[in-house]
Parts: sequence; structure tokens; C-alpha cells
Amino acid sequence: FYVDMLASENDLTPFTTNGQSSEPSRIVRISCPSGKTIELPRDGILLEYGQKRILWCPNAKVGTSTIFNTFANVVRERSASYDNARADGQQTAIHGIVRSGHEKKLCDAIPFSFTVVRNPWDRVRSAYLDKINRVIFVPNHRHATFQQFVHAISKSEPVSMNAHWKPVSHRCVTAGPHRFSYSKVYKMEKNFEESIAEAFTHLGIPKGRTRATMEKIGRRNVGKEDHTIEARVKAYKDPHARKIIEEIYHDDIEVGGYEFKL
Repeated sequence: FYVDMLASENDLTPFTTNGQSSEPSRIVRISCPSGKTIELPRDGILLEYGQKRILWCPNAKVGTSTIFNTFANVVRERSASYDNARADGQQTAIHGIVRSGHEKKLCDAIPFSFTVVRNPWDRVRSAYLDKINRVIFVPNHRHATFQQFVHAISKSEPVSMNAHWKPVSHRCVTAGPHRFSYSKVYKMEKNFEESIAEAFTHLGIPKGRTRATMEKIGRRNVGKEDHTIEARVKAYKDPHARKIIEEIYHDDIEVGGYEFKL
């Protein structure tokens, strides 16, 4: 699942998708036998362990590979290969459950839900360094500069953006009139490992076990990125590029309390 988000690095992924849905469709509404209606983020995933389950809405370039791998290793209680980790364990997409006609399964209580946000100036830069000119190409630019990339995404509607830079607020509905109320919205920059350890306690997994697993496997897809403020300022030396990110990701910036910082 998530073909655009989890595609093999040997495949070329589109700069934009064919998404044409409107904002309300990011939430699925399910009428339960009890008579109540529940609402869940369409792109959320059920993480199940034993008799417990939690809801996680993943966002590309926001620690997603690390969370997938950590969960797979914890569930198996032995090493899980990176290639198989995302399909391992009990990880079921909400839209997949609905599409298969088993949505009533979602009427049972989901006591904890979470997503993770990241400073969008850093996230967009990370997407460029990791994907652009390698597996994703900017239209009409075979060797796009970072500035060309930023200007190109400014011309895309959020619904059609590639998942690697689609606003969290749109994909996981963290803002707006139809926003989903998560139990926790964690920040990637603030005690990320501890946040995931806390989330997994709602599956009955001790923090120490999650911490040990994360230490063992390490963060995935970190690459050779320089995450310093100096590197951010250098990348966004064009004030217009900084402004573009501020406008496109204004909801993510507000939810995470982010600022550019010079």
C-alpha cells in the first residue's frame, strides 16, 4: 500500500499524483451497529499487537521508515529485514479496511491515535536531497535545483502532491474544519525515540523494549543530510523560497509551533 509513498528506489515515482478528492474525503465516516458514527483519517494505519491496537497516520520524511521498522522488529521479537519491515506485523490501512468491506471492525474502540509532524522547511529540503533527480524528477527539469523544486511544488494543489512533501495537515487532517483529534501529535525534532516508545506503551509494549529496538536498528533513511540551522539558512537563501514553504505549510507550522529561525 501507499505506492507513491513506499515505492522502490528502482522505480520512478511521479512528481504529482492523480488525486482529485476534496479535503472532507481525507476523513472516512463509518456508521456502527450501535448507532454511532465514527470518523477516522483515511490514510491512518491500525497497528495491532495481541488484543490491543492503536492508530498511526504516517507521513513520508517524518520518521516513517523508522516507525515501520521498529514496530516490525518489536512484533517479531527478532530481526526484520528493512525490505520486508513495512509489510510485516499487523499494519492495516484504514482505507484498505473500508475498501474490503470490513469497516465495522473499526467500530471497536481505538483508545490511542498519533501522528508525527516535522519542521516543513527541513522536511521539504529532506525530500529534495533524498528523492529529487534520482527517483522523482521535477517537470521540465532533469537536474532541478532546490529552488526550482520549491517553485514547482508551489504550483501544485495539496491533494495532488507527492506524498514525500504533501502537507501533514492535508494527508493526516491535523487542521481545518474536518480535522481529526489525535491523542498525541508528536514533533520529530522533540524526543522522537521517546515519543514512539510512549505511543507503543498503548500496545502493551514496555518503553525499554522499544528504546532498545530503536537503538539496535537506528534511524532509517537519515542519509547524509546536515540538519543544522546553518544548513537550513543556506538552502533557503532565497527569501521567496522561505515564503513559499510558509504559505503552503502554514497549518503544519501552526500545529508544530515552528519558525524558520535565522
